[in-house]
Amino acid sequence: MAGERDFYDEVAERLPSPELIFLNYGFAEGSGESCSWIAPADQRHKYHLNLVKHVMTGVELTRRTILEVGSGRGGNCYYFSRYTPAKRIYGIDRCEANVRFCRSVHHLPNVVFLHGDAEQIPFRSDTFDVVLNLESSHCYPHFDQFLAEVHRVLKPGGTFCYADLWFLEFLELDWKERENALRMAPFTFLSEEDISQWVLEALMGEAGLLQTIRAMINEANCQFGEDLIRRLKVIRLMLAARQFSYRVWKFRKP
Repeated sequence: MAGERDFYDEVAERLPSPELIFLNYGFAEGSGESCSWIAPADQRHKYHLNLVKHVMTGVELTRRTILEVGSGRGGNCYYFSRYTPAKRIYGIDRCEANVRFCRSVHHLPNVVFLHGDAEQIPFRSDTFDVVLNLESSHCYPHFDQFLAEVHRVLKPGGTFCYADLWFLEFLELDWKERENALRMAPFTFLSEEDISQWVLEALMGEAGLLQTIRAMINEANCQFGEDLIRRLKVIRLMLAARQFSYRVWKFRKP
């Protein structure tokens, strides 16, 4: 959707801090959750790293070539590079400011960031072992075209990992049509999971996205920052009230 796309462009402009490498909502599975696998310098990103790790559960990444569609500030690609044995990682994003940010901040030898559209992915067919799309598909006006493009660029036997907020009533989207598009896409269904409660716990946490944004508010971006915090609070309240859900799917290309 145009409004959502403009919003992410403004985030890139108003919050340029290199500390903000994740925009995902995070994942906090219980108070006893161990984050010992996360390097000390990355503990501030623990919920965000936990989310991408959970979404990728059970997916073989050793020596694999990965594409993230909607790579944003590059945090998920950072996870693949630093915490998995992936061979090569590509991140594409339609926001050129995000691509410039990633190229400037992330110096990762096996990661390439490119400008690209989710509905016209700029790669040849049968290129990737794994495709990830996390919290950005609600911005795509032609969801079926996005699914077709993911299918095209995946190798036979490749895995598509997909997660997003679902049933957001304030977005002008036909959710039933999108569910039907998922069912009709030429993938083999592997799994579906509702992780709303654990995403909510991350949003409530002291190391959550809301607190990260609050710490970055200054005189220059005060109005935008406060608006963003209000937006996140609304998301948190609606998620707590179960007015929408956060879902994770996995598919395989036959």
